[in-house]
Amino acid sequence: MAMKIFDVYHHPEHGLRSVKQGFCWPAFLGNGLWALRRGMAGLGAGLLVAVLTLAGTVAAAVLLEAYGAAAGAGLAAMAMLSFAGRRANHWWRLTLRREGFYRLCTVDGHTSTAAAAQVAPPEPEPDRSESAPTIMDRE
Repeated sequence: MAMKIFDVYHHPEHGLRSVKQGFCWPAFLGNGLWALRRGMAGLGAGLLVAVLTLAGTVAAAVLLEAYGAAAGAGLAAMAMLSFAGRRANHWWRLTLRREGFYRLCTVDGHTSTAAAAQVAPPEPEPDRSESAPTIMDRE
């Protein structure tokens, strides 16, 4: 299995997430469902509506024996799915940033989990809200 390149993100409360660079096959094959699973409700709903609309158009065109229209709607569906596959990981990165994640590094790995496992989360910063004791505090 080929190694893939992942960007690893960290959130102080939610831990590590890794995002593969390149084409996203799960988004191509599962489009709206992929987006919904990632917490991108608006995008997921929009993709599902678009795919179902195009599938309905293809089915209606075939039933009406309008094969040119069916081919056109099928090509439009493939173009939309390809676009979603190319942009999906970018959309996932934007969502993580909006949720307060920040990028730690880029690593090679076979899977997303393996990529995140290579990175130790950063140490929490010390609480500096209290000042250091002074000589006057020793009494």
